[in-house]
Amino acid sequence: MLEARATITQTLDDFLCSEEDRKYVTCDLNEDVTDIVSLYEAATGYLENKRGRANYSGKGPVYPDGNEGSNPGVFIEDYSRSLQISWWKTPRGVFAALVSSHDADSLYCFTVVYRKSVP
Repeated sequence: MLEARATITQTLDDFLCSEEDRKYVTCDLNEDVTDIVSLYEAATGYLENKRGRANYSGKGPVYPDGNEGSNPGVFIEDYSRSLQISWWKTPRGVFAALVSSHDADSLYCFTVVYRKSVP
């Protein structure tokens, strides 16, 4: 997780300059969920500085209430398991950062993805 924290800004800068679909995922059974959430918070803070306020930032679809607007409208593999999600729509596509839960809530993942919008 330390490597992920150390390189997340460079990873995000690479995504912001890209014209191609990109995805970055880190998962670790040995990591506490707070480490994954802190990586998510660092990434979303950095993206807010670069892209402005997110179109949506909050609970993901695994919550029964409070997730209106959480769907960014592009396919993201971990979206259905996301606990927290933030996304930014741009003229070129959608940037999303999320924390997802897998394996009966014992494996947490942090994902950043860029998907080109379909014209």
